[in-house]
Amino acid sequence: MYFKFNDRRAFIIISFAIMFILMMFRLSQITIIDNEKYIRESRKLRFKKARIIAKRGEILDRNGKLLAGNASTFSLEYLYKKTEKEKFEKTVVNLFKLLKKNDEKPIELPIVIRSGQFYYKSELDKKIWLNKNGFSETTSAKEVFDSILAREGIASELDNYNKEKLLVIKGIYLPILTDKMIFSFDKKKLDFLESYNFDKNISATNAFNSLRKRYNVSKTYNDEDAYYIITMYDKIKNNMYFKYEPMEICQKLSESTAIEFQEKGIEFPNFNIEVKPYRYYPEKDLAAHVIGYMGHIASEDEIKKYNLENGYSSNDLIGKFGIEKTFENILHGSGGIKWIETDNRGKKIRDIKNSIPDERFYDKESVSGKTIKTTIDKELEKNLQKYMSNLLKQLRVGGVYKSKFGNIKFEKAFEFARTGAAVVVDVKTGEVLAMVSYPSFDLNIFNDEIDSSDWKKLQPQNKYDPLGPKPLYNIATMTAVQPGSTFKMVTGFAGLKEGLNPNKYFNAKGVIETPDGTTFGCWLWNSRKKMHGHTNLMRALEVSCNYYFYVLGSGYDYSTNKKLNIKMGANKIIDAAKIFGLDEKSGLEIGEYIVGIPELEKRQKYHLQNIKAVLEKVADKYFPSKIKNNKELLDTKINQVLELALDSPKIPRQQLFIFLKKTFEIKDDSKVNLLTDLIKYSYLNKMYSINNEAFNLSIGQGGNAYTPAQMARYVSAIANNGYLPNLTLIKSIDNVPIIRKPFKYIDPNNYLRYIKAGMNMAANSNLKNYRIEKFPYGLAIKTGTAEKEGKLSLINEIDYLKKYLHYITRNSYAEVESKANEILKNRSLKIASLNKKIQMAKTDIEKQKYQQTLNEFNLDIYLDRSNAMRAAIKELSDNKITDKEIDRFKKVYDNFSWFVSFAPYKDPKVAVVVLIPQGGHGGYGLGISLDIIDDYMKKYSK
Repeated sequence: MYFKFNDRRAFIIISFAIMFILMMFRLSQITIIDNEKYIRESRKLRFKKARIIAKRGEILDRNGKLLAGNASTFSLEYLYKKTEKEKFEKTVVNLFKLLKKNDEKPIELPIVIRSGQFYYKSELDKKIWLNKNGFSETTSAKEVFDSILAREGIASELDNYNKEKLLVIKGIYLPILTDKMIFSFDKKKLDFLESYNFDKNISATNAFNSLRKRYNVSKTYNDEDAYYIITMYDKIKNNMYFKYEPMEICQKLSESTAIEFQEKGIEFPNFNIEVKPYRYYPEKDLAAHVIGYMGHIASEDEIKKYNLENGYSSNDLIGKFGIEKTFENILHGSGGIKWIETDNRGKKIRDIKNSIPDERFYDKESVSGKTIKTTIDKELEKNLQKYMSNLLKQLRVGGVYKSKFGNIKFEKAFEFARTGAAVVVDVKTGEVLAMVSYPSFDLNIFNDEIDSSDWKKLQPQNKYDPLGPKPLYNIATMTAVQPGSTFKMVTGFAGLKEGLNPNKYFNAKGVIETPDGTTFGCWLWNSRKKMHGHTNLMRALEVSCNYYFYVLGSGYDYSTNKKLNIKMGANKIIDAAKIFGLDEKSGLEIGEYIVGIPELEKRQKYHLQNIKAVLEKVADKYFPSKIKNNKELLDTKINQVLELALDSPKIPRQQLFIFLKKTFEIKDDSKVNLLTDLIKYSYLNKMYSINNEAFNLSIGQGGNAYTPAQMARYVSAIANNGYLPNLTLIKSIDNVPIIRKPFKYIDPNNYLRYIKAGMNMAANSNLKNYRIEKFPYGLAIKTGTAEKEGKLSLINEIDYLKKYLHYITRNSYAEVESKANEILKNRSLKIASLNKKIQMAKTDIEKQKYQQTLNEFNLDIYLDRSNAMRAAIKELSDNKITDKEIDRFKKVYDNFSWFVSFAPYKDPKVAVVVLIPQGGHGGYGLGISLDIIDDYMKKYSK
């Protein structure tokens, strides 16, 4: 028994010893060997990373004045902490009452109180939307959807996804979830009720009472106070997984409220005022098209480019336009990181501030974006904007522009002079001092989520009018139109390069008739049946004599019926235009659109290829077997048509009818009629002989089309004695000057001295005509009055078609509308089919192919009812009715006004270009140009 007892005791002692040794080993492993590992794991759970947004770089004017900067807004936040219920609720009530007293807008429940009654906010919003859009309050989502689809002519057989996509293409965004066919308003309400397991049919009053009971809100609180308390509980519930993060209770607090809160801060534990940065544009709409605006990361390309790897979060705003976009990577800066420690409930304990010896949890300072100093002069920009606004206002009423140097009276009202652009350039440096595009817009509306009403104001008033007011559109860099007589310096330069004697006189007889019967009249002949008589280059620029430039441009003196002793023509003019850089962008760092120099031979070849393709396509249906089945004979016949197109593009319709009937031996006159109209109106009317095109090009018409920015560069080169600058908007980045490319020298033979002399003579004549005698600086100018083909597009095209339909077609409105519905249906099916092919494409090449086809449609117009009605009118008439006939009751465009100038004449420092679409007459830009030149000279001539 003794040994057994000792054995048992020894066994127990040994077992305890082994267990102790194992425990000590494990403890030593945890505390010594694996200590660092567990500390790291513990830190991972306790430490949270907060992102510090980098301050965006500022945008300044050339003198350091702020154009785009960063301002602060106050935000009221709550950091969750378990608090005594009664104390918390009292704090909430007092806080919300303070906010209400100061007209602040704190968070709300999906239930709201209006005049003592409870309502679901989403239901109120739905009623407002339905009433605003002409539906009764009981209309279902499906009824609304079907009604809109019928109105827009979208095929009913498409699935809801494609129907909705087509509506979006047309700019129609419905608050309807088409997969469930319910209003998004109703979805918000249902989501809220579901989160509390409430019956979907519960009334707002009963839902509120249930919430009051759920959160055990004391009956001593009235409904309004209870509402505040429940709102906070709801916010905490919705934020339960991110309790360590502050909850925003009220955005954009006024400064006075923020101060009052700070003074009473002890009364509101766990509530704090946070200062948040936002982009701020102190001058609102000043230089808006230069500075640009910001927006959320949205497009596929933006999502790929601006990601976490590149220092962006999905909530960041990025530059969308202008300098903000071009220099996004410079302005953005680099974000920082701040580490905080939290408890096991996610509550913040403290900022770590690099107090932990672990580099993984070191804070990282944010690095601000770089400052960009532009070439813009804020004062000049502001003045130019004011002058432009006043000019347009007076033009629309036929009033008077009151310049500092005299009044300029307009001969009549130009009611469609609603847009304009002006560019001011330092000719020595190519720096843009001011650039105005009118109308403009307040950049600050993009600082937050832009609401639908603000966005609507920024859209074109008339999508059919390419020249109508578009606030977001930069006319100075994106609108390329014919320059009219401001182009004549190019034609003169082309002649001088070919050996023109600038002092040689041509007898300008007013009108020229070419061998094909086309007439080209000088403006003086067309308006008064008068002639300029004997005119040299300088005099021709002074009086803007079209006849002189017709002679020079074509290389033929029609007054003597002799060729000039220099080689001229359309291609020589085009070559000269390229010398002045009119075939390329101006150099500005923001988006530019250029049409480029007209390439006549390429254009003719394009039209001839189209005629050939059309004739080959209709051969089976229109031509007899002996022609369509004999390729060699068919090619011969088609070539005869192509030769006719080259030699006589303006052949009368009847003669073309006879020619086509005879050439292709077509017996059915209805087929000949269709073919004649197709060839005549779709192709021949767009063709010009190269010789005749020289007339149009020489005076800035024809295929010429340039932006104000391009014209400013061209005029700067003339002023600066042939040094062609690349225009710029950027002076320095973080005080480091931008390195500029050397200017191109284009006038080694000093031909421009004659051009400048003519422009100076033009200036003196214009000042005299407008009785302006006290302009103190030598001036050189050229006016341009450019014609715009076509008719004014109307905002409501359907009303126009209703009014004049019986003059346009024999078909009734019902017939046209029925046909239009059929066309819209087919078009919607076509677009939906293309979208499906893009979606189902197996390769990128295949996807790009279908996307390119889709991009060829102007979907906004292609799917528009009024466009379909026009197509219906033409189709019902077997295409005998043309667009020209449909539009014959519309008003024509007023002439465009161009005014280019530089000063002082003897030592040019500044150039100004003004464009007023539908501004009536080129001379009307004189006043604004004189005023801005005077502003510049007073500020910089010293």
